[in-house]
Amino acid sequence: MQTNRKLAGLVGAIAAATLGSIAPQPVQGHEEAQNPTCAFEIEISAGSLEGNRFSGSFSFDHDQLTGEGEEIVTVENGLEISMAYLGRTYRQEDDRNYPDYPRVILQDGKVELVDFWVDPRDRGIWWTGVPGWDVQLVKTDCEASS
Repeated sequence: MQTNRKLAGLVGAIAAATLGSIAPQPVQGHEEAQNPTCAFEIEISAGSLEGNRFSGSFSFDHDQLTGEGEEIVTVENGLEISMAYLGRTYRQEDDRNYPDYPRVILQDGKVELVDFWVDPRDRGIWWTGVPGWDVQLVKTDCEASS
């Protein structure tokens, strides 16, 4: 019951993982963006949404990054994000704490966390370590290089 309650609390979260390969799509309305697009997917493997898969993408201005240490990318740094979730497409403006969020955190140029949350309840981390939410980048040209 605890797992189902935790997953139910994440229903409004945006994420994605484990489908295989998908062709990355530009964020809607920004088809001419020059920044690489990072595709991600979520496979729900437990709880009331078990068996569902969701996908999304994000892009940001790589020119502002060093590829060294921890770097945080926000909408102020050109972050654009989109995800199809339960019949609706969510964008960065839909984040509960916009414009401070969403955020992408990179460590030594590699994406470690996408913090994108549309649930009206307190923010939670679904990208890593949440049982039943298997998140995976499926296109990784989104790494920053030093």
